[in-house]
Amino acid sequence: MEKNIILFDFEEKSIRIMLIDEEIWFVAVDICKILEHSNTSQAVKDSCKKDGISTAYTIDNMGRNQQVTILNEANMYRLVMKSKAKNAVSFQDWVVEQVLPTIRKTGKYENSNVALNSMEIMRKQLDYLIEHEKKIQAHEQKLESHELRILDIEAQIKTTNKDYFSLAGYYALQKKAWDLSNKDAQAVGKMLAKASQSNNIPVIKVHDSKYGEVNGYHKDILQSVLNF
Repeated sequence: MEKNIILFDFEEKSIRIMLIDEEIWFVAVDICKILEHSNTSQAVKDSCKKDGISTAYTIDNMGRNQQVTILNEANMYRLVMKSKAKNAVSFQDWVVEQVLPTIRKTGKYENSNVALNSMEIMRKQLDYLIEHEKKIQAHEQKLESHELRILDIEAQIKTTNKDYFSLAGYYALQKKAWDLSNKDAQAVGKMLAKASQSNNIPVIKVHDSKYGEVNGYHKDILQSVLNF
């Protein structure tokens, strides 16, 4: 059995066509994605005739042989007719007017320039997988950074007295960016301590997630000195 796998794109979605002994077959899952059938197996069962359904092997994203359901041309049209996707008609017109005539004439789709062998398909799919993994890792790193920031803020604002906060904790509570150098923070701390003494308000020890046990100041003192 001679099999040629052809790849082409429709609206940035990849579709695999198999030319098996000069007969055109469509990979069912690819067609269902285009036509917005959420459950490929159910869509094929409900819409397609059994004598136009078969299976074949292709290469998955891990470079392994994968068995997929394939459909003949008639069954592809049946899925189009049952589709509620807005692009169903334009997809059918495109396949009928451009793709199929070219495949029947040349054995490939001219605009895609791909009538690929298994190794070429595997290489393209692995490239896609690597790029996809990079995006996932970047997203996970960003998510981890946000989670650590949330934990940091929660730890900063939790004290034994709800009216007292560390300097960094008060910044976090007011959603202000921490833009103080160590020298500036020490200078502000002295101002807060002096203001607390002048108003006979004690300075207590509180826990800060970044700096450990630090001075905690009453919220009224923090507001009056920092003006926010």
